Amino acid sequence: MADPTALIVRDYEVATNRYEFLITNAEPLVVGGLAGFDTNAGTVEFPDPTNVDIVPCGIVEGSYDGDNANLTGDGVNNKAICAAGLTLRNVNVTNVAAASNIGDLVYATDGQIMALTQFGAEMPIGHVIKWYSGTECDVYLFTFAEAILHKNS
Repeated sequence: MADPTALIVRDYEVATNRYEFLITNAEPLVVGGLAGFDTNAGTVEFPDPTNVDIVPCGIVEGSYDGDNANLTGDGVNNKAICAAGLTLRNVNVTNVAAASNIGDLVYATDGQIMALTQFGAEMPIGHVIKWYSGTECDVYLFTFAEAILHKNS
């Protein structure tokens, strides 16, 4: 085998767990809010426990064009960048009480509230990976691919 001696040009993704999605019409997303992709509508919105078509896709990083004033969906142009496969540190999760909750699945009711119990038909957004005290813990958010696997299991 020989090591390369010249530049190798490759096409690759730098951040493979970042996704660009069209925002659901009239949905006012915020940076740092939890996000879900509606597989029926083909758009991103806040998690909704009544919508069985939503697959968690992490948190909203911002608008695709860098102008966060464009985070309200118009159904045509406004897109959000979502990041997944990351850890939310020092967050409050309802029903977390001890280190024995490490590994428990976490669910979201909307763009900010997380709990260990399902509120409806929603899928888990991740799981507890560290406990501090009370309801404070670290939560690993599933990648979009991991969330899809949960949807299909």
